[in-house]
Amino acid sequence: MNDHRMSARALVAAASIVLPLAFAASSAQAQNDWQFNGNNTDIFFTGGNVGIGVGTPGFPLSIQANGPGRAINAVNNTASGTVYGLWAQVLSPAGRGAIGFSNATTGTGSGFYGQSNSTDGRGVTGLANATTGLALGVFGQTNSSAGRGVYGLAPSSTGQTYGVFGQANSAIGTGVAGQTNSVAGGANTIGVSGIANSENAVGVVGRGNGSSTGEVYGVLGVTSTTNGYGVFSNGNTGASGMKSFVIDHPDDPENKFLVHYSIESPEPYLVYRGTVVMDGSGSAVVELPAYFGEINRDPQYQLTAIGAPAPMLHIASEVVDNEFVIAGGMPGMKVSWTVTAIRNDAFVQANPSSDVRVKPAAAQGKYLHPELYGQPETKGMFYAPPVPVATPEVGVDAAPSKTKNVGGAGAFGGR
Repeated sequence: MNDHRMSARALVAAASIVLPLAFAASSAQAQNDWQFNGNNTDIFFTGGNVGIGVGTPGFPLSIQANGPGRAINAVNNTASGTVYGLWAQVLSPAGRGAIGFSNATTGTGSGFYGQSNSTDGRGVTGLANATTGLALGVFGQTNSSAGRGVYGLAPSSTGQTYGVFGQANSAIGTGVAGQTNSVAGGANTIGVSGIANSENAVGVVGRGNGSSTGEVYGVLGVTSTTNGYGVFSNGNTGASGMKSFVIDHPDDPENKFLVHYSIESPEPYLVYRGTVVMDGSGSAVVELPAYFGEINRDPQYQLTAIGAPAPMLHIASEVVDNEFVIAGGMPGMKVSWTVTAIRNDAFVQANPSSDVRVKPAAAQGKYLHPELYGQPETKGMFYAPPVPVATPEVGVDAAPSKTKNVGGAGAFGGR
């Protein structure tokens, strides 16, 4: 007789002894509830729900552990290939292949916990195989007012680690996307937040490593509101390259950009300009904005007579109460004027400007653009090794939607 068949029958015989009385009241009935499949190596139970540690099981298999350890221990010791310790599958459009709950209201319990000890492993992998639609490989949600839908932590104090790393291989893909949908008035929501708490750190880094012939942006900010800013710095703004504004070229907007560059100076200053017409005495009073005196100091003046020379043109009275007086012109003459002044608002007073600063200790020996000084890129202040490229997971075939019941005449009573 087949050894597998004998061991399977022996298992059923033992099960019929230890089954609860409700199942084992009749030895013949208990045996009829256990059936072989066609090859006599596998058995299945058809008599109702089975409970382990549960007196009245409400599901096909109910397991409850009241002590330490594991309620279910599933181990696959195969040393190679794509194998599974535990497999769960549903067919419902709203189903979950597996669901885990951590019901404690305090502590750091995990509904699901995944761990990998491999140097290239993944603690948890989520794979969405659909090629269209809003398919999500991993979805995280929190209903707590202080919760995180997804939280990534890299506790190592060395190496190039990532709390959360996103990669997209599509031509129009996004590696990491953040979005807020609150419509509450006065809401102060954040699509993506980067915080740097170290002594020398960067809250958000955007790097454009594309082709040198393309239009590549390290960081792109866009606003659709008239009062908003595509990019806003709440504090000093710095750039190691030239500062410019770019618009579609008015003569060829489809094919060209028009680029203008900012004036740079070793000190922060503001510029005001305009034109006036001299009165009958050859003078004029120029009114500056009402806030001029609050945010400026040390004004300087430039005057240009229009239409004829005016060798006597001069500043008759400097700025007092946000206005100054021009004199020495001819009656009816037009004069253009420019006033520049050092910025002196409350922020600048609290943060005095300086045209030379000593690099912090962490930046000593490093460069903003090391290649301009014949130095390797590793000498760059913001140098970071190339980011790792993740290997896509390969989908697995789903289990058959239904398992054929081949018991029937193969039940104990018919063998």
